[in-house]
Amino acid sequence: MKQRIGMYRILQRTAFQAIAVFVVSAGVALFFNETREDRLPLVMPFPPEYRCSSPAGAASPINTSSALAAFGKRTTIFVDARSNEEFEKGHIETSVHMPYLFVEPVAAEAIALLLKYERVIVYCNTENAEVSSLMAGELSHSGVKDARYLEGGFLKWAEAGGKYTGQKPEGYVDLK
Repeated sequence: MKQRIGMYRILQRTAFQAIAVFVVSAGVALFFNETREDRLPLVMPFPPEYRCSSPAGAASPINTSSALAAFGKRTTIFVDARSNEEFEKGHIETSVHMPYLFVEPVAAEAIALLLKYERVIVYCNTENAEVSSLMAGELSHSGVKDARYLEGGFLKWAEAGGKYTGQKPEGYVDLK
């Protein structure tokens, strides 16, 4: 009986030590992450259901025909929020590639560039513009004038006869 109690105490002490090592390690990791300039954010800067409301104005959609009419104007810039791989396959002509990462805010240099334009049209290739609407909302919140997201994305643009470089997308990208 004493042997079982002794074994139980050893097991209990080992479990406690393992938990203590884990907690201390996590604390040290969090501390060093917070002190780094290029730290990793521990939470999304906004919830996934964020719909871009802000004091600077909510990001609004722009339909394909209005985007086609704005294409080529000096005051308008198109921003491709898709991954590097998708951008390399094909993209709207003259668009600027700024892959949108949900876990970190848009870089200050990118915001500075976009502030020079009267209208910013962000696009992705998801059916409901999940990526581009989030990015346009963040840009709007950061003070970018008239940040909009393209309804239907790159696929609808190509189908409507908009100018693009590379391959026409075969369908929408599923984020799940």
